[in-house]
Amino acid sequence: MNQRRVALDDKLEYLRRSLQQNGYQVVGLTDGLRTADAVVISGMNRNLTGAQDIRVDAPVVDADGKTPDEVLAALAERLS
Repeated sequence: MNQRRVALDDKLEYLRRSLQQNGYQVVGLTDGLRTADAVVISGMNRNLTGAQDIRVDAPVVDADGKTPDEVLAALAERLS
């Protein structure tokens, strides 16, 4: 089975190991934005209205205020 590719915001580097240990291939946000199966962003990637600044076809998980386990659960839900 191929690993799911996750584009991770540089501000969320603390999530990298947890994602990798759970079978995700982690790439940088800039490099992987167009090829990722999912995108994990920090709250700083949203504008004041809550809309995303960048449009992507992959599911987006906002990690702001979430624990690593909550981010993993959100990814699993969106990628299922």
